[in-house]
Amino acid sequence: PDGTLRDSFNVANAAGEILEGPAIAYCPPHDQYLVGYTNWYEANVNDNADVQARRVAWDGGWMSDVFTVTPGTAEHIHPSIAFNIQADEYLVTYSNQWPGDDLDLYAQRIRASDGALLSWNAVASDAVWSRVFSKVAYHPGAYGGAGGYLIVYQTWSSTLGTSVRYKMTRSDLSDLFTNPELEVSGSGNLLYTPNVDAGEDGFLIAWWEYTGADYQVMARRIDVNGNALGNAAGFPVSGVNSQMSIEPQRPAVAYTHRQSFLVLWNHENTMPVLDDIHGVLVSEEWDGTIGDEIELSEGVEF
Repeated sequence: PDGTLRDSFNVANAAGEILEGPAIAYCPPHDQYLVGYTNWYEANVNDNADVQARRVAWDGGWMSDVFTVTPGTAEHIHPSIAFNIQADEYLVTYSNQWPGDDLDLYAQRIRASDGALLSWNAVASDAVWSRVFSKVAYHPGAYGGAGGYLIVYQTWSSTLGTSVRYKMTRSDLSDLFTNPELEVSGSGNLLYTPNVDAGEDGFLIAWWEYTGADYQVMARRIDVNGNALGNAAGFPVSGVNSQMSIEPQRPAVAYTHRQSFLVLWNHENTMPVLDDIHGVLVSEEWDGTIGDEIELSEGVEF
């Protein structure tokens, strides 16, 4: 309760392989976490990455062996995890880069009690758009109280640019592939690296947006039925960043249980170049922030 750091513990290791990009979700009924990550296999060119996972107790004790989440021959990368308390299961979303370089998204259900792999389905796929950097959140009020997921992701086309889309799906994924892809913003700007969390009444999606001169964190409120609320272009969360990498790091989004979300992001200044962590509270009830933007950490000059 006081933020004291406890002892670290090992989740997984594999000699000669690179484990990166961890994702985590907590399961209260079993007092456990599911920790997922990308495992790069150096020896196999055509199938050199899988999403793997392990169930871990609250104190770091292992509750399962490492298991592979992703089937098929591809680079399976960038996992995201949400826990569904009504079904007592997790959902893992991830990107596939197939041997022909096509990029799409899949989702895999995992039973929380024993880690068994349940059904899986494609999120979206076509020959025009690549889909990457998915994030998933669960809301028990979706689908009339049966519960459902919102999956948000970045889309990219060499001729059409980049955008952020999302989909709703039932807990069993039965309508996932057939449900429409929805644009999070109608601004027409370039959108990057989205994130999402569920609140009391719906979801909040946040992303980086490039206006042609500057970068800014934007957000959009989504109700439990997947309907986008408020301004069609979303609303600004951060101040303007005049210097940013081509694809900025993903903003973080967490519900505070006080009718608001906390949004954090990496803030880069120009001269001297400083990389800070900034944040602000965002209302769940209207398009806007609560209070001032704050600096959580002082950046390093370089």
